[in-house]
Amino acid sequence: MADSDPYYDYYLVYGSSDYSRSAGSASLSAPAYQQLNSNRAASGNVFGSTKSYTSNSSCSSSFQVGVSAGPFSASVTPTVCSGYTVSRYYNGASGAGWHAAKVGGVSDMQSTFYQKVPQGTAPIFTVNFYRPTYQHAWYANLYWKETAGSTKWTAIL
Repeated sequence: MADSDPYYDYYLVYGSSDYSRSAGSASLSAPAYQQLNSNRAASGNVFGSTKSYTSNSSCSSSFQVGVSAGPFSASVTPTVCSGYTVSRYYNGASGAGWHAAKVGGVSDMQSTFYQKVPQGTAPIFTVNFYRPTYQHAWYANLYWKETAGSTKWTAIL
């Protein structure tokens, strides 16, 4: 982001992951995660990220969640069903992470992370998305049991 500071620069990374439920109830446990991480620590402890958010909108409506990025501001517009939450579970000088315990109520999970770094030292961001996966396994030679796992996608920017 452009600014008038000759010694430092601000960098912001944005993550968005879309989900669609193919079966089952939106209220069942189905965890999803987003992580936005930098290879650099923020200078002067100047960093921030999207806070936890809970929707009071319908499943088809987006709403705004703001974040202050030093001298700038930004917002995300996730689509989350009323009563469902996306929780920020860590926020540090080199990254942040979010978790939705029941992704069936989340259509579009969005997040941002920003940091201040010395001018000319652009960070490299690693973006991780985890979505739930389920399989059925034959359990104790008696019945099929659903087992949960996750699939991870990574992008390096």
